[in-house]
Amino acid sequence: MRTIYLAKLGAVVLLIAAGGRWPYDYYTLLRMVVCVVSAHCAYVAYRASSRISTGSSRLSGRVLAFGFIALLFNPFVPVYLARDTWRPIDLAVAIVLIGDLWADWRQTSKQHAPRQPGAAPQTASDRSATSWDPQ
Repeated sequence: MRTIYLAKLGAVVLLIAAGGRWPYDYYTLLRMVVCVVSAHCAYVAYRASSRISTGSSRLSGRVLAFGFIALLFNPFVPVYLARDTWRPIDLAVAIVLIGDLWADWRQTSKQHAPRQPGAAPQTASDRSATSWDPQ
């Protein structure tokens, strides 16, 4: 899990630094990193939405957004735009990735937050660890 956080953070740094003058290889690296990170985020969001929804698996906004970002930044069939056009796109994608990092951090911190003494168990494993049910 820590690896994807570092990959997202690396993609954010690359996106923010993309406004400068860099060799073409930098932008190829940027495309590869952002494409892989966005594809992974789309996959994770799809898995989460298919677990939540009952019956048909519908695509959530996160799946569509990260899928679009992955397609936009794919290094195999690159989208060629002017440098002035890429700058706001790079910053917007960096903001989206920062928001996703923040959401992941909040979810992780909620899962590992200490419970108050006497609070009811939150999960089935917590209940089995705190009480014995002879049924």
